Amino acid sequence: MKGAFRVLLVALLLGSSTHVSTVVAEQGVSIPGTESISAVFSAGSRIVAFDPRQHSLRLYAWQSSALREERSLAIQDNVSAVATLPDGYAVATGMGIDAPTAPMRVFFFSINGATGRVVFERAGERNQITSLRWNGEKLWISFFSSKYLTTIGYLTPTAGGPWSFTETASIRMGDSLDVVGDLVFVGRSYGDIQGQDGDLLLLTGGNRTVLPSYRGVRSVRVVGDVSNHQVYIGDGWHMNYGQLAQGRLSVLSRRPGDLRYSLQILDYDAETTEFRKLLPFHSSGRDYIGAVGSSSVIIYDQRGAVAKRVLYRQASSDKFLDGAVIQVSPEKALVVIADHGLQAYEL
Repeated sequence: MKGAFRVLLVALLLGSSTHVSTVVAEQGVSIPGTESISAVFSAGSRIVAFDPRQHSLRLYAWQSSALREERSLAIQDNVSAVATLPDGYAVATGMGIDAPTAPMRVFFFSINGATGRVVFERAGERNQITSLRWNGEKLWISFFSSKYLTTIGYLTPTAGGPWSFTETASIRMGDSLDVVGDLVFVGRSYGDIQGQDGDLLLLTGGNRTVLPSYRGVRSVRVVGDVSNHQVYIGDGWHMNYGQLAQGRLSVLSRRPGDLRYSLQILDYDAETTEFRKLLPFHSSGRDYIGAVGSSSVIIYDQRGAVAKRVLYRQASSDKFLDGAVIQVSPEKALVVIADHGLQAYEL
């Protein structure tokens, strides 16, 4: 992978089924005036950054070899997810530190619109939307309908007024989601009984299948299409995360014509307790997965990981670490990290 930074190669054998060498990257380019940004999301060719101090979504684009702010959109409550639609953006908001009783809402912003309209709203015991995924003509959504119970379903866009919601499943702690075709993959941090390990579920045709994983699943990302895909998961989570949780990156795949998935662990990083966000991208002829962990952002080769690149290691854990990636050309990607301000890495 080519990048605008030098690297140090450090040989390291990890305690997993794959021998992995680690590549430590030097610091990226800091973006001034972004210290109050707390979360970042990919939205097509743009980075959408949530700034709770300014109560805004700040949109950034890659222009003239620099990440530049284009405009901002007013938003009041905590932003938990963003999805790109053919004609705009869907933004999920809900409860946060400054607004613990805020209802969950989905806003739709047209591509050039300055204000959004509410297309979905619900209030309950725990107003938190965990995932938004655009697939086909549906906006898939997962949210907490109570303290522990999550609802899975999709919104159908309409020209005006609220979007209709269709519920497809009710699952305890189904807090990560991805969709390809008619296949819905749900990661669970915990199981059906309090204290029970979580798992990975496949929902299709009204059926629910438990897929291979190791303990709780914190993130899910599908790469490919419905007939030929791989499912990357951040598994290894445990309720005693201080001692037992593992930051694992695993991949599930199946042979053509076979309905069963096999699990392969790509890496276990001993310095993180979880991978909460997975970011696929393409660079210099190869496909990669960026994994946002509890204290680091790591880049892995999708084809079987003989090397991993520690792109960023958090110096202090006083803030929530986040990351997003956009393709700035067919052969180049930009990884943006939020941690006491934005940092951009051109890969």
